[in-house]
Amino acid sequence: MLTYDHADAEAYLDDVQGHERAYDGMLLCEGHASRFAAPVGWTTIDRRAADPRLFAGGGD
Repeated sequence: MLTYDHADAEAYLDDVQGHERAYDGMLLCEGHASRFAAPVGWTTIDRRAADPRLFAGGGD
């Protein structure tokens, strides 16, 4: 999920979980999120989990 704060010139990459409806940002696939580059003068803050999961649940 890509969101941004114009006032602070910051872009945020977050895990999709909890943002499934994309009302507050843009859904990106892993490939596009990994290649994302914020505009010149902006800071990208990657808040995604270090170990991305393909499926929710415990795998029982």
